[in-house]
Formats: sequence, C-alpha cells, structure tokens
Amino acid sequence: MRAMRRSPPILRPVPDGSRPIGLWCVLSAVLGGLLACTEPTPPPPSTDAEAPPTPVAAPVNPQSRPAGPEVTFLDLVAASDRAHVRRLGPYLAPGVPGWQRVTQLADRTPWGKVTEVDKRPAVWLESIGGSLHFPVGEHGKSLRSLKFWLKPIARGQRVSVFVDEKPITTMRLKDKGSWYTLPLPEGGLEPGEHSVRFWFRFRRKRTRRSDTKVPAALGAV
Repeated sequence: MRAMRRSPPILRPVPDGSRPIGLWCVLSAVLGGLLACTEPTPPPPSTDAEAPPTPVAAPVNPQSRPAGPEVTFLDLVAASDRAHVRRLGPYLAPGVPGWQRVTQLADRTPWGKVTEVDKRPAVWLESIGGSLHFPVGEHGKSLRSLKFWLKPIARGQRVSVFVDEKPITTMRLKDKGSWYTLPLPEGGLEPGEHSVRFWFRFRRKRTRRSDTKVPAALGAV
C-alpha cells in the first residue's frame, strides 16, 4: 500500500471589508473588564462627628423689649478700691480733724486734752458745761437724731442737752460710758452753724492729786 501524503492548507487573502471580528471582540471585552475594575472607589464615610451649625440669634427689636429699669451688677469685692465711706451728718470726736475748731470759742475751751477713756479717745470736760459748734449743709434737714458717748465722773450724774440753746432733754447718765440717742426737732437742722451744749449737775476730782474737777468725759457726737 502506498501511504497518502496530505497537502498543506492554502491560505487565501481575505478582502478588507470581510476581516473576522473575533479578535476585536475579545480585546473589547478585556478592556471593558479592566475599565470596570479600575473605577474609583468612593471614600469611606468620615468617623469624625461634624459640629452642629451655630445658631444665629435673631435681631431684637428695641421696641419689643419689656418695659422696666435696667439692672447693673457690680462686684463689690473687685471694686473695693473705688469705695468710700459716707456718713450722714457731722461726726465730732476727740482727735479727728477739726476737733479744735468745734470746741474753741475765742481761743478758749472748757474741754481738756485728748486722752484714753475706756480704751477710746475722749476728753474730760473741765467745767460744769461745754458746747460744740459745727456747720451743716443741705443734708441737715434730713437729720433726725443726735447721738453721743458720755461717761460720768460719778454715779447719779445728770445732764441737760441743748441744741441751738433749745432744751432737748434732761436725763440721768448710766454709771459706765455709754451711747445715747436723742431726737432732734422736727425738720432737722437748717443749713448753717449750730451748737450742742451739755450742762451737768455736779463735778468731782478725777484723782486725789488732781485739782481739776470734772463732770464727765465725752467720746464722740
């Protein structure tokens, strides 16, 4: 037997308009898959909590404010360096500025030197009576009382008090130094010069060696 020999295939050119599209389809599918796989992935949501928006206050109409006085708050401790003490009415006391003026009349005075009585500045009256002269301003009309400190030289002492030479009262003093308060005439004191006079019942020597007799000691008015 004779073996049959197979002839090689004959390749024929294919016209341009009739080329096979199999390879083009494969390339298109591969490129499409790659593009689908490389699409950008959206970023994960942020874990930081966003701050809520700041509320904006609506404008206030001045005419819509409630009627009433405005209130101002002041820290008294922080503002203590701007504070001052205001006393209603004159304050007369031994050793304070102006004491010599209110106790002298024509360069003479019945009041002794400033000393310490019951641990406070005071003066002993070296006569049976003595006066204090002082001015007041417009606030004098609002004054309603007279306050003073006296210590008698002995038990049973009595004193008469006069304001502008008008009698206010006559009373017995306590044995120890004490404060006393008396009402002033209705309407207070008119602006100008005024006086307070103390007139006592008796005098005694302060010590056995002293030659001066005194009725009482005055601390303040």
